This record gives sequence, structure tokens and C-alpha cells, in this order.
Amino acid sequence: MQRRLISLASISLLLVAGCGGQNETASRPAGAEPLAAPSAVKLDLDIERVQGAVAEKAMERWDMREGGYKADDVLMVKICETVRTRDREFGFDGRYVVFWKTTDGEIKADLALDDYEASNKPWDEIIRDRCMTLN
Repeated sequence: MQRRLISLASISLLLVAGCGGQNETASRPAGAEPLAAPSAVKLDLDIERVQGAVAEKAMERWDMREGGYKADDVLMVKICETVRTRDREFGFDGRYVVFWKTTDGEIKADLALDDYEASNKPWDEIIRDRCMTLN
């Protein structure tokens, strides 16, 4: 009887836990990646220009300077198109989020990208099927 009760409680807990969801536009830790696995997509970007902008902005971080990292230590992992929540009906307007990490994997973060300028501005929603994985 006690074994049945424990089994029933375990199954109920798993079902309840599986029903929970996360909202991608909610607060997220730095370096958080999209919840869904994106498809392999080719984005219309000059990757070298993006790499330069991301590395330049990443080098402004205290932990990058203090850790002795150089711009060459910045690896872009994934680039995704984003859309502003309030402008969702207009679709993609040229803004991206770039997920990056250091070559040793010690630092992982993300940056917003608009017109090849990287910033720490918050990005809104990722267009889940418009991501390109790089590394």
C-alpha cells in the first residue's frame, strides 16, 4: 500500500512538473539561450563584421579584461533574429541576439545586435526558427 502511494505521488509530481512552462520574454540570466532547438538557418549577415562588433563589446566587460582575455578569445555560438513584443505584427526588423562564449568556456553571455552594433540592450523575443548555430 505504501509503495503504491509513493508511486502515485511520484507520477503526479512528474505530471505537474511537465505542465510548467517558461516565457522567453521574462527575465533571463546572461547567456541564456532560447528554449527551443533552432533549425540550421543561413542569416543574411556579414559574420566577420558581427564577430568584430561582438568581440569589441565583449572586451568592455570587467571579467574579460581581468581574466586576460583578448578579442580573439570571443567565439560566437549562435545568432538569432528577434522581434519586439510590442511590434510583433510587423515581424523582424533587423535586430538580432548573439550568444557568445570565451574559447575556454569560462564566460558565456549574449549581446543585442542592431545594424552591426553590439549592445547590452535587452532583446525581446527570439524568432525560434531563425537561428544560425556557429560553434
